[in-house]
Amino acid sequence: MNRIASSLPGRLRLKLSDAGKLPALGASFRNLDGVGELTARPAAASLIVNYDPQRLPRASIEAFARRQLGLDAPASNDEDIPDPDDTVLEQVLRAQPAPRRKWRLVANRYAKYGAVAAMAVSLLAIAARRKRLHTQAGLVSLALTALHMTIHRRNLLR
Repeated sequence: MNRIASSLPGRLRLKLSDAGKLPALGASFRNLDGVGELTARPAAASLIVNYDPQRLPRASIEAFARRQLGLDAPASNDEDIPDPDDTVLEQVLRAQPAPRRKWRLVANRYAKYGAVAAMAVSLLAIAARRKRLHTQAGLVSLALTALHMTIHRRNLLR
């Protein structure tokens, strides 16, 4: 999906659905008076256009970009034209919520806390001369430590 990813005075970033269109799009912007540096990023299928806002108004370059991208032009009524700053704000407001943490990280956190707590119980049990509780808490601590090490086995053997 072709779109204007962000628009700031002097800088416009365009996202394309096909990175193969970047050279042609870049060439069309080079012909505009007031356009400075163009940065094409094929891996991200984006084009960054740096321009002089004194020579090329923001609304004009956005309208040109919309025509080049094949997007619908905004209404001709000035009241219906959104503020260019809203392009960035809309993206922030529509941003997806943070992804849930991976189960491995959550399990690892509980394994670490559980191992430390079980070790504390084990030490308290030995101080209270309760050998059976000391043994059980020690085994729980060992099991949780083993779980923690299993989750992070890749990092242990580097």
